[in-house]
Amino acid sequence: MSTPEDHNSAAAQAAARSIWAIAFNQVAQVAGSVLFVALVPRRLGTEVYGQLAYAFALITILQMLGELGYQEIFSRFLPEVRHSQGAAGVRALARGLMSVRLAAGLGLGLVTLAAARLAAGWLAPPQIALMGLSVTLRVFAMGPFALLLGLGQTLKWSVDTTWRQLVVTGLMLLLVPRPSLTLALAALAVQEALFLAIGVWWAREWLFGSPEAAPPRAKTLKPRRMTSDLLRFGLAFSIANFALVLLFRISPIMVETLTGSHSETGYFDLALGGLLFLYTLLAQVAYAFVPILTQLRLAQRPLEAAAWLGRVVRYSAMLMALGLGGMWAVATPVAPLLFGAGFAPAAGTIRMMALGLLPLPIAWAGVCLSTVDKRPRQKLWAALAGLVVFLLAALALRGGASAGIALAVALALLGYALGFGPSAVVAARTGGPGWAAATAGAAVFVPLFFWRPASLPLALAVWAGLAGVYLAGMLAARVATASEVRAVLGVVRRRGRAAANDRGAAAQ
Repeated sequence: MSTPEDHNSAAAQAAARSIWAIAFNQVAQVAGSVLFVALVPRRLGTEVYGQLAYAFALITILQMLGELGYQEIFSRFLPEVRHSQGAAGVRALARGLMSVRLAAGLGLGLVTLAAARLAAGWLAPPQIALMGLSVTLRVFAMGPFALLLGLGQTLKWSVDTTWRQLVVTGLMLLLVPRPSLTLALAALAVQEALFLAIGVWWAREWLFGSPEAAPPRAKTLKPRRMTSDLLRFGLAFSIANFALVLLFRISPIMVETLTGSHSETGYFDLALGGLLFLYTLLAQVAYAFVPILTQLRLAQRPLEAAAWLGRVVRYSAMLMALGLGGMWAVATPVAPLLFGAGFAPAAGTIRMMALGLLPLPIAWAGVCLSTVDKRPRQKLWAALAGLVVFLLAALALRGGASAGIALAVALALLGYALGFGPSAVVAARTGGPGWAAATAGAAVFVPLFFWRPASLPLALAVWAGLAGVYLAGMLAARVATASEVRAVLGVVRRRGRAAANDRGAAAQ
């Protein structure tokens, strides 16, 4: 349970700023997600959209080979470097790591050309070239945004993920007047170039700023050795992140391979998009809390760190339960309404995919703990466990086509969460009975899995009623308390001016 001192601490102030920044950018993410699924599949059609989903899966898998664990490196170590070495240390760290990223981006762009040709013979040379360009630009862009995360600039960092679908939807409408895979891939490449430019501009002070005199305590800094040590730390996280992306992005490829249908691939990709929307939201929250938990550990305040982790687990579990009910409620009316009549079969796939939301709070708490505790192998083993579960389940459920593979993804996320082992136990313990109640309470939405209203207003009304029952139960069980909510809102109000300044800086 929280205390007044806890809520007024520097950690509470930082948490409020991070939560505000993520919430602010969620407006763009929600708008982008709705507009994308409403406009892009309809414009491309089931065939071309399925091809794009396949090509995008390849792009994502290959670009993640160049991720190198930078989010974990910057979020965990930059607060320490900034504290001990000052701005000189931050610049040395940033420039050393970015030089590695530039080489990785160029190399992976070339690898993409060969991999795409081998993986899909139906891709034309211009399409393969655009895929290689997208991979190179994306690998470049990951670095500056990870740096912003470590600097505590959550508003700017979260732009990288929350604004992407809104931007790419606009580019698709502008650059793709007719169904064309080549034009769609060109829009993806332009999007990557835009985000690279934004990230470099926001991080320019640390990447290109003039060197300054280092404080006495920074004289022992050895940038090359520091870069090498941190890359070794990030390597295990990078492999784990790659395994997770492989899990998510190999699944459309597996649907394509097992069914031979571009349409089934399209159905699956739309369901996966709904899952990844909430998965990405929790990712932003988790990574935003890594610097905060690190600072609390450095300040010898483990009880406050545990309290904040418990809040993340409890409230994430509530959010995932609401998301599960929402996906079940609207799947039948939304699939043909937003995507087009040809996508109506996607509703069953969406329902199966939604089950994967429930393990995510424990999984992302495990990510936080493995990063703060400097135990990258925990995340690696968890990711590999999830990948193995997916492959076995996908083969067993392949007769269910896209819906069967969607259930395999949900089972894989459960395996991923349990794969954190001791960290999963700690996460469950810090979440306490509140986390268990929030997760078990999702049973209130089970009728929506079997009863499938065809009317969207009716579906939303029923979901809203059940959500009200669920939230009332959470308040009665004290999973969420009015005093805790008021305290957090009080911090947000006190930091309102600072948040407004952050937003103004982000617009520059």
